[in-house]
Amino acid sequence: MDIYNIWPIVQTYMTGFRYLWRFPIYFIPRDKAFVHLRRDSFQYRVWAAVVPTNMVLFLLSSIGILLWANFSKTNVPSISTIMNGTMMALFGTFLSLFHTLTGFGAMRWMEECTYTGNQLAKDRNDLIRVKSSTPGTILLPRSKTRLRLEIKFLQQIMLQVSLTPFIIIPVLLFTGYPSLKPTLLGRCFNIFFCAFEGFRMIGCVGVILFMRILAYVSYLNELSNLLKCKKRSKFTDYKDVLRFYDRIRLSFKHEHEMISNFSALVLFTMFTVLLTNNFICLKMHHVFPPHFFAFFPTTNLTAYGVLHLGFYAVLLATNKSAGVLAEIGGKLASSVRIRIRRKWLQRRMKSVNKLQVPVGIGNVVLFHFSKDTRTTFYLLLLDNTINLLLSVYL
Repeated sequence: MDIYNIWPIVQTYMTGFRYLWRFPIYFIPRDKAFVHLRRDSFQYRVWAAVVPTNMVLFLLSSIGILLWANFSKTNVPSISTIMNGTMMALFGTFLSLFHTLTGFGAMRWMEECTYTGNQLAKDRNDLIRVKSSTPGTILLPRSKTRLRLEIKFLQQIMLQVSLTPFIIIPVLLFTGYPSLKPTLLGRCFNIFFCAFEGFRMIGCVGVILFMRILAYVSYLNELSNLLKCKKRSKFTDYKDVLRFYDRIRLSFKHEHEMISNFSALVLFTMFTVLLTNNFICLKMHHVFPPHFFAFFPTTNLTAYGVLHLGFYAVLLATNKSAGVLAEIGGKLASSVRIRIRRKWLQRRMKSVNKLQVPVGIGNVVLFHFSKDTRTTFYLLLLDNTINLLLSVYL
C-alpha cells in the first residue's frame, strides 16, 4: 500500500469530525498534506487564547460548584463537610492541571507530526526523482492555508475541558439527592466522556499513526530500491548514501519528540480517566454494573498498547524495509576503507535502528518503553489490579 492511498480515509474522517477537532491542525486531502497554524497567525492567537481561558474556567467552575454543593445545604458546616469540599476542590485542580498538560502536549505532538509527515513525503519524491535518472524536479502540490475563521474556532474549542465540570462534578456530588436520577446522569457521563470523546481521540490517533507507518515504509522501500538499482552505481558512494540517510535521521529526531509528547498525552489522559472512573465507582457503586469500571480504562490502555506495538510491528515486519538500515550500513562499511571512520558510520547506523518509545514532554524524557510486549502486559496488569481494588465498595 502506498502512502497516498490513505487519503480517501482521511477525507472521510475529516468530513465527520472537522467541527469537533480541538487542536490547531487539519488535513487537506486534495493536496495530500497536513497543515498546522503558524504561530504568528491570527487564528493561532485565537486558539492560544481559547485554551488557557477554558483551563481557567474549568478550574474556577470546579471549585465553585464543589464549594457551593458542600456548603449551601448546611448552616454550620461540619468537619466532614469541610474536608469533603477541600478534597473535591483539590480533585478539580488536579484535573485542570492534567488537562492543561494533555492539551498542550497534544498540540506539540500534532505540530511535529505535520512536519515529519510532510518532510517524509518530500524526501520520498526526491528519491523517486533520483531513481528515475531524469532531470528536473517533482512539483509538490501547494498546501492550502486559508480557511474560514469560524470553522477554525469551532475546531479548536476544547469541548471536553469546557463541559467536564458540568457533567462529572454533579454526578459525583449530587447522586444522593432524590431530585436527580443517578442512572440518567451516569449514562450521560458514560456516553459523552468515555465513549464519544475517548474513542474519537483514539480514532484520530489511529489515522495519524497509520499514515506515519505508510510514510516510513514508503520511504524505506524507495531507498531500498534505489540501493539495489544497478544503473545507479555512483549512488553507492557513501556521501550520497549519507545525504539521504541524514534526511531520515532528521525524521527520526522529530519522531522521537513527537512520540514523546504523544506518550505523555496518552499516559496523562489514561491516568485522569482511570482516576475519575475509580472515584465514580466509590460514589456510585449502586448505579453502574461492575464491568463498567473495568471496561473503559482497560479499553483505553489496550488501545494504547495496540498503537504502541503496532506502529513498530508493521514497520519492522515490512519485507522490503525491514533490512534497509542494515543494507545501508553494509554499503557504508564496504565503501569506506578507513577503519575508524567505518566503525563510526556503523555505530551511527546502529543508533538509528534502536526503536524505543520515550515518555516525557518535549526534550524532557522520564523513561523509555522498549518494543517488547512485556511493557504493555505489565501496564494492563497494573491497570486492572488497581481498578479492581478501587472498585470494591469500602
